[in-house]
Amino acid sequence: MKGGDEYDALTLQEIRDHSPCQSDWKKLTKAVGNDMTTKLSIGDVVISNGLDDGALWCLRCLDLRKRVAAIIPAVKRAAVHSKDQRVHDCVKDIEKWLAGDNSINLYAAWAAAGSAARTAAGSAEGSHAERIAAWSAARAARTAAWAAAADAAAVDAAGSAARAAASAVGEAAGSAARTAAWAEERELQKSDLLKMFPPMILKGETE
Repeated sequence: MKGGDEYDALTLQEIRDHSPCQSDWKKLTKAVGNDMTTKLSIGDVVISNGLDDGALWCLRCLDLRKRVAAIIPAVKRAAVHSKDQRVHDCVKDIEKWLAGDNSINLYAAWAAAGSAARTAAGSAEGSHAERIAAWSAARAARTAAWAAAADAAAVDAAGSAARAAASAVGEAAGSAARTAAWAEERELQKSDLLKMFPPMILKGETE
């Protein structure tokens, strides 16, 4: 279903019920008002609070599959920096699960990506940056699988996967371009969320 509609809408009360930190809550309500019945989307939170101070945190308020679908584009971009087939198989399994295949063993996918991360950490192949990028890519896939498998036990796993994905992209760029590549990936993650969850209130901010 297309983002930004009633299916994807959150109310301020639903966000409040998940106990956001006071400073982030104030930032959000300053932008959208204080009516607890106000309906908004993750896209509105991107505009008002950014990624880590709101949007990724608020993913925990969504349906589980929506939560994971929101960060899988970033995980796929990170996976490009891993040559380990276990990482790519993990991503494929998550995508199959997102498409509705409940037969996927997400815990096995999580364990395989975790093993890939340990392999990357102990590898002597490639430059230091390439090894860190591969390790971060495996961590992104592993954490995304955990977000899908563990549900309420992994409320921040989606955000952690997105941050690991950004690290993979940044490290792969090398020391000279690391910061710029990391920042570019974070902007892409914002764009992913805005496309999936078009703003319902702060629309003018993206025009």
